[in-house]
Amino acid sequence: MNCLLGDLGRYRMAIEYNEPRDREVWSNVARFWYHKASDRTPNVGRLYHHLGILASPYALLQLSLYARSLTSVIPFFSAKGSIMILFNPALHGEDNVQRRPSSIETLFIRAHATLFTGKQPEFPGQFNATIDEFEKGGLFEKYIIKAAARFKETGAYIAISNVAALFEYGYARDGRSRSRLRIAFENAQIVKREAAKSLLAKSSDPVNLPPSAGPVTPDVDISLRIGPDGTKILIFQPSRLASISLGICLQRPRDSNVYPLVHVYLVFFWSLIIVQQACRWFEDDMILATIERDIPWTGVCTFLNTLAADPQAMTSKIRREDFPQPLKESGRPLPEDFIMRGQLFAQWYYPANWFTAAITDDDERSHDLPSMAQPRKERILWLGHRIASVCLPAILLRITLIRFRLIDAYAFGMTRNVFRPPNMQMRTSVSMRIIR
Repeated sequence: MNCLLGDLGRYRMAIEYNEPRDREVWSNVARFWYHKASDRTPNVGRLYHHLGILASPYALLQLSLYARSLTSVIPFFSAKGSIMILFNPALHGEDNVQRRPSSIETLFIRAHATLFTGKQPEFPGQFNATIDEFEKGGLFEKYIIKAAARFKETGAYIAISNVAALFEYGYARDGRSRSRLRIAFENAQIVKREAAKSLLAKSSDPVNLPPSAGPVTPDVDISLRIGPDGTKILIFQPSRLASISLGICLQRPRDSNVYPLVHVYLVFFWSLIIVQQACRWFEDDMILATIERDIPWTGVCTFLNTLAADPQAMTSKIRREDFPQPLKESGRPLPEDFIMRGQLFAQWYYPANWFTAAITDDDERSHDLPSMAQPRKERILWLGHRIASVCLPAILLRITLIRFRLIDAYAFGMTRNVFRPPNMQMRTSVSMRIIR
């Protein structure tokens, strides 16, 4: 019913094309009901597509909503047509009058447009030229400084869009109906669902199993491993884009405006560990190897160490396996929680009642309150702790001080697998250990 009311509001908005005030009123009505519908069914990508239509002319918000619709647990692949309407001006040099051709927003949209239509022979050259311009002269860092507190929201949009690019926007470019990363996550969900059934009598919250309890299954879907060079390019380029944007933000560990972007990326890295624990065939996949190689681990360690220096952020919750909830009340979701909700990579992150227990008006979802600073730090440090504790990463964790550093062998470029779970045989002498 909520979705139907949203549709009616959107249709009325279309009718009022020549009446800007009436159009805005009906746009708000439609948006209200679509948010209500997404609260009831957050995994349905069709709702994010409809919200993306209403987000015009805000390009970054539109891109993030279309990307979410394509990479939701229940994707809406018809969004491919709508996202091309957003991409076509950038592909043909017809930039929106609200954006300068050299602005970060324009370059970011152009980079994703190039990735989305990556079958053209000139694709690698076009993408590299766009990324070089993106990095040139500290353009992205200047954008972060100028945006100030607004980057908390736009940074989350950038991160969620970049993760969607790693998912190949949900569908495969090699003739398959789904991307390899989506298939890996869907296989992991099946394995975890079966494990949850067997543990139902022992676990009070089987849906939100900690990563360490993730089951390991026999090799499956081995034919889905990355193969020819053409497919390798499709993961190499979006991985580079994600690495660049994350790396620049990690260089600003005392700037709380970049924390939401870092938060989104760490949730994605954490989810990769869960998928690998569930799907052994995924451990040698080129997707995982490429993402692992491009993660700026040195910057991650420095960033986490800076946050760990804050005694207020270093609570006992960081060392626990379960989600770090507030001790005295149900807590309130962070703005980026609503952005990640319903996505494949975030489906195991939140407790079952995390959103239903929160009372948040639609207009307040994007408000980043001062009281959210400490919970966000706790979440980031908790994710860092889980990544360093559960897998065998290039991060060495000292429990007593919560200090993160790179293992020397990784710093020298040894071939290894960051996301290899501890119960799997290692191929090198590099190991992950916790010093107590």
